[in-house]
Amino acid sequence: MTPIEQALDDYIKVRRKLGYQLRQPASLLGKFVEFLQAAGSSRITTNLAIRWATQPSNAEPDCWGRRLGMVRQFAIWYSAIEPHTEIPSSSLLPSRRWRKPPYIYSDEEIARILSRTQQLQSSKGFRARTFTTLFGPMVATGMRVNEVVGLDRSDVDLDQGILHIRQTKFRKSRYVPIHATTVAALKNTLKPETACTPRHPLRRFSSPNMGDGFPPKWRITTSRRCRSKSACAYRPNITVVVHGCTIYDTDLLLAP
Repeated sequence: MTPIEQALDDYIKVRRKLGYQLRQPASLLGKFVEFLQAAGSSRITTNLAIRWATQPSNAEPDCWGRRLGMVRQFAIWYSAIEPHTEIPSSSLLPSRRWRKPPYIYSDEEIARILSRTQQLQSSKGFRARTFTTLFGPMVATGMRVNEVVGLDRSDVDLDQGILHIRQTKFRKSRYVPIHATTVAALKNTLKPETACTPRHPLRRFSSPNMGDGFPPKWRITTSRRCRSKSACAYRPNITVVVHGCTIYDTDLLLAP
């Protein structure tokens, strides 16, 4: 292992211990180090960093800026080991990511979407209850979609009306109280759970017929179908429901 490869390995390990996951940066920085070695350089230079960051010539400028930003952070770390390291200026390839404005669903739209989830068909009859259980807590509590999907049975206390959200953004955990009407609606959707076969342990709360959850592609496809069938306009991201609907009354959104 070369010195820069060792430095990158140490950099990733230290930052992960500080709570960063660095899934994409770890992969991309590894490719950057390979690029440096292929160029015959043992140190980071601004010229090489820009050449690597702009390699996908058809990418958006924001992509270039984010790639260079990853190199910049690593270069700051590596400069303590290799004094000849050049740290690319933050004025180079600035990253200005444009975000679409959030869309707040109306009470009527949410009611139609939840009504549609209860009509979904599947061979074992679980799809309707799965997606009602998925969308319901999202709009009633503001939970992220991955937080709802990641709930285990042991995380859900319907007697106390508490959800335990484990290791989510920034690896933090928290407790989320839920309204009595939400508790009643969730209990209603879980009534037929004994119909599951032994092959599918009831570990995942929101997907009782698939022990370890369900594929994201299936989740997104079904969510779009629900919006279409309920006559709601197509929205860019289902996560908008999570952050856009916490102001609504749970007895309206999740009435059994």
